[in-house]
Amino acid sequence: MEWISHVQFPLSRVDAARRAEVADVLLVGIGTFCIHLLVALMLFAEGAIQLNLLFESDSSWYFQGFAFGTGAYGSYGGRGIVHPNIANLIHPIIALLTAAGALVLGDASREVIRYCLAAGVAPAAAALRNVFLFLALTTTGYSRRDALLGVALTTAGFSGVLFGSIPESFGLTAAVLAYVFYLVAQDRPFGRVERPWLLAGMLLFSITTTNIVPFGLLLTYLIYSHKHRIRVALEGAASTCFGAAVISGGLFVVLTSAHGASSYLTRDVGQLEDIDPSVRSAVFRVPNSLVNSIVAEKPSVVFAGPASEGNTAQRTQAIRFTFRRDLGDILAADRRATYAETARPNPVLRLLSFGLIGGLVALGMFAYSAIGVGKRLLASAAIIQLSYNWVFHSLFGKELFLYSQHWYVPLVVLLLTGVAEGARRRTLARILLSVLLVMSVVQSIRVISFIRHSLGQ
Repeated sequence: MEWISHVQFPLSRVDAARRAEVADVLLVGIGTFCIHLLVALMLFAEGAIQLNLLFESDSSWYFQGFAFGTGAYGSYGGRGIVHPNIANLIHPIIALLTAAGALVLGDASREVIRYCLAAGVAPAAAALRNVFLFLALTTTGYSRRDALLGVALTTAGFSGVLFGSIPESFGLTAAVLAYVFYLVAQDRPFGRVERPWLLAGMLLFSITTTNIVPFGLLLTYLIYSHKHRIRVALEGAASTCFGAAVISGGLFVVLTSAHGASSYLTRDVGQLEDIDPSVRSAVFRVPNSLVNSIVAEKPSVVFAGPASEGNTAQRTQAIRFTFRRDLGDILAADRRATYAETARPNPVLRLLSFGLIGGLVALGMFAYSAIGVGKRLLASAAIIQLSYNWVFHSLFGKELFLYSQHWYVPLVVLLLTGVAEGARRRTLARILLSVLLVMSVVQSIRVISFIRHSLGQ
């Protein structure tokens, strides 16, 4: 029976490791959900869930779409050409949970349950984002401490705080992107069409149709890294993307018809006016938005209020918070707007933020050639996603911070690459990450407090 003891010991170690991993996942998921739900409740209490108020987000439309399956239609809402199946996929779940809750708590509580569940969608997506990011990092060999440091930075950065708390499409995209990075971390051989990748592509296309482009680029690279044949890589990525689009389109037709919303659809593709190729965007606006997604500066505020000092009948009201510099264009485009308060830049904060992020990226690039295959694939996936977004948003978008969740997870993955190899480099990277984390916490608290104060005036 001596052999039993030799078998049981490693098995018990494996069981203990699995229990620890499950505990970490629960800690990350529940902790993230609670933090973002708290922020969501604060913003809801101040009436912040309004159209275009928070960096041109459509939070009020998405809240209606989550809760009732309605909201805006066409390109801007959660059911249309640009965002096909957000309302279609989320609202039925909320409707079922609302019905179940009403059976327990009574029919009078139905509306309260519905609103609470709709408010919890973004925090739940943030929790999934962090869980998949944590699993992606630990799967590729990052230590528990470094993975938790990455998750903490993802939670504390301003883009994570905001879009993990308000109803929008972007937090959903970030959650699916984190799942994609988890698939990358598993580094499995590719068949012609892999079901987990098909699911990820379908979800990304269902949230925003243009998400399929960077997904296809990433998938092409990953298949090529295994097969080393560009034709096979292109065919495999094209098959998966086509299948994802077909499934998403089928769901759109079936679920939209089931909801009775077909007659409200439009062919408006929307936001074509935001196409603005600009060297300024490439060299200034995109990098600045990347930094704001982690360490946010104070936003400018556009107000609607008395047209003159003698008019006291109308109360001054904040109607938009923005990182844009072209406030004159905003005032000209919005009939409600009467004046704007331009935020004073903090050059020390900007310089320190750029320095920390730039230093971490440099450390990651130095470590790239020495890290393991899994970590290198993860870093390469991050570079592909960041490069695509840099090019795309040099051509498209005015409030670029609005799209920050598209590059948020890849940015954090790239910043963590410096801790992958080399004792001295790892120590320096951890110090820089810790300083960046503290700065992101402080600035996110300041900006959220500023928004609440401005709304409460």
